[in-house]
Amino acid sequence: MGLENVLDQLEGWSVHWGRQRGRDPGLYWLRIFGRPGDRVWAWRLGGHHISLNNLVVAGRLVSTTPCFIGADPASTELLGGTLRPLQGPEDTARRLARSLDADQIRQALLHLSAVSDIVSGNRPHVRHGDTMMHMQDLWRGSSRIPH
Repeated sequence: MGLENVLDQLEGWSVHWGRQRGRDPGLYWLRIFGRPGDRVWAWRLGGHHISLNNLVVAGRLVSTTPCFIGADPASTELLGGTLRPLQGPEDTARRLARSLDADQIRQALLHLSAVSDIVSGNRPHVRHGDTMMHMQDLWRGSSRIPH
């Protein structure tokens, strides 16, 4: 969430999208389904680079799917050092990919290059001139928890 501030600065504080800040670390939502402590309940955290869906049964976390965690920028200089928020999962994924033989790579590879999910969102087709879809515009109704 804090990378929103880094990204905002990298973009020169120039992105607005009809609100005071284009990149806003406050634009993340927490939603609870059921009641914590019930036999079955769930919670979801969502925002620009995070989508976590967690199912709890009998006091135990049994599922964290679907989930997405991203970092933009993936690496940045911060206070004299390098910040890589997803260093552990990224390095593990790269080691896994490098461990696959040619047949396994062909089976595992979905596309030759990363698709642009930011532009395409949940659209079946992307046309020339289409602009980014914002998560808060995709959700039905307000899911932001009041302060």
